[in-house]
Amino acid sequence: MVESTDAILNQADPGTMKDRHAIGEFAIQLADQEDKGEITREEAEARYQRFVEANTPRPSAP
Repeated sequence: MVESTDAILNQADPGTMKDRHAIGEFAIQLADQEDKGEITREEAEARYQRFVEANTPRPSAP
């Protein structure tokens, strides 16, 4: 499971170390839920993508 978590984290490009830490913690929680059979891999990936999109700063529009 660690490999898939690392692969997921490598897709993220948050602006700060704090953002990267929060995203990493969330990915670990999802991996734990997947390992326990509480969610599927597809659901984990979808939740992760939504979390990253919601927590990644967007450039300001001119």
